[in-house]
Amino acid sequence: MKNIVIPSNGINHEQRIKKILDNFKEEGYKEEHDILNNYNNELRTNNRSGNNRYCMIVFLTNYIKKVKKSLNKVTYQDNVNFIIKEYGDKQPKTQSLAKGILKIFYRWLYNMEDTNEYHECVKKFKTTIPRNLRNFKKPEDLPTPEEIKKLFN
Repeated sequence: MKNIVIPSNGINHEQRIKKILDNFKEEGYKEEHDILNNYNNELRTNNRSGNNRYCMIVFLTNYIKKVKKSLNKVTYQDNVNFIIKEYGDKQPKTQSLAKGILKIFYRWLYNMEDTNEYHECVKKFKTTIPRNLRNFKKPEDLPTPEEIKKLFN
């Protein structure tokens, strides 16, 4: 999934998601279509925004097409290869987001949401960003107490 442009064209998120899933089914992914449709319904039930669900469905349909395996046969190494191939040249935050989506999806798929566990195919993924790669403000970029007082006087 490379730099996806999401035009609205007056179509609401539900219609866009339905269109993506219908096309996915027509491409021969019936079982996966049913799984993603159920996942979308679960996300909707949990009050995920339409745009959030749309982005996740786009990501997951592309993921399934690239991995080229049944979801119950995907291994950790398959997922590592997917992340390297699709996101190896991206920022650590983007890689972490992709890993996070996979972890959440597989946790739902294998009904592990009430546990602190993840499925074996995503369990080893680290989704935090190392401190040295985060976009923290440097102390010299933050306002001093005197500057803050001036703002309120």
